[in-house]
Amino acid sequence: WVAYAAFLASSGEVATTTTEYDGVEVSYKEWTYSRTQQWAALYLVFCWFWTSEFIFALGQLVIAGATVQWYFSRDKSKAALYTPLGLLVLLLRIAKRHAGTAAFGALVVALCKTAQAVVQYVRRVTPAKKNPVARIVLDCVTACLAAIERCIRFLNKHAYIQTVLHGVGFCRAGFRAFALIVENGGRVMAVAVVAKLVLFFGKLAVALLTTCAFYVYVVEALADELHGVVAPTACCFVMAFFTVDTFNNIFEMCIWTILQCFVVDESQFKSNPFASGALQSCIKRTAAARPGHGCSTRSDDAGPLRDQFQKYDADGSGAIDAAELKTLLKDLTGAEPSKAEVKKMITAVDGDSDGTICWDEFKIIHKKALDGTLPFKGLKDAMESFDVMLDNMDDSDDDD
Repeated sequence: WVAYAAFLASSGEVATTTTEYDGVEVSYKEWTYSRTQQWAALYLVFCWFWTSEFIFALGQLVIAGATVQWYFSRDKSKAALYTPLGLLVLLLRIAKRHAGTAAFGALVVALCKTAQAVVQYVRRVTPAKKNPVARIVLDCVTACLAAIERCIRFLNKHAYIQTVLHGVGFCRAGFRAFALIVENGGRVMAVAVVAKLVLFFGKLAVALLTTCAFYVYVVEALADELHGVVAPTACCFVMAFFTVDTFNNIFEMCIWTILQCFVVDESQFKSNPFASGALQSCIKRTAAARPGHGCSTRSDDAGPLRDQFQKYDADGSGAIDAAELKTLLKDLTGAEPSKAEVKKMITAVDGDSDGTICWDEFKIIHKKALDGTLPFKGLKDAMESFDVMLDNMDDSDDDD
């Protein structure tokens, strides 16, 4: 990108301009660019925005993926031990299955930032810079675009989490994220306020401690070699502040991912939640206060379990037949069941004796699998860890 930018900047024509200053003619040279070159420069700026935002989106997806796999694991002490190879595998999986989602989200942000760049160019370079009214209007437009960009970033962040949770594309994930924010407005607001305060004061504390340590070191070891310590100390504070801000973005993404995992956990697994500690206590208390509901207003007919049911209902009939159930068991456990095992499992939950498994009967299978009362033992291990199901969610075809 730098090479293209340098080539484009040097491709203009050098023109000599003469002006009069205090009765003296002064000549100077400046670069002039054709309309085509100006459009090329705008396209190059757009490419920079889109590429950088795409890389940032992939990072958010990887963080969300790691957090989801940690949350939906019974043994969190082992799930938290991520190796560099494990992160690389997760990155490759995200890039393979959800690159379209990251590219689409990055495109929306890039378009908004490009529009801001165009408005700033019009404000500073064109004759509008001499018109006070035009400058005020353009400043208002810039402020509106900046606000829109912040809203898009916030929604994108939650859409990426929905993509990791449910294996859906950007548009569908965006609608789900918006619905989740609306349904859990109080939680979202509380988490946003608390997270911002904690992260800001944490960032400030780390920056101040780093600056103090730097100041003590400079005074003790380099005082005789410097003309002053104020400027280096100020530079250290600024660098430390923005470095901590980079790490805070990771913590903030983890916080929002855990919130969405908690909502799914309480709506789908409130009888045996994956949460631990205070989060588990919250799910159990609210489930007892509102039987069948939990803390969330989300229906039991939505969530990861429902997505898996729809995924293996290949013909869209609303029920899983013997062949589809056999495929599901093989994907989840890695072992192919026999026809007798499949038939026995269907018989164990088939209340209407139609030879297929509807959504309500599928939920019974999930419950029985966790209880260990199904004849196919391998399914209990897969359901209990939930890691295999999460991998299937991540490996679902991206709608984009």
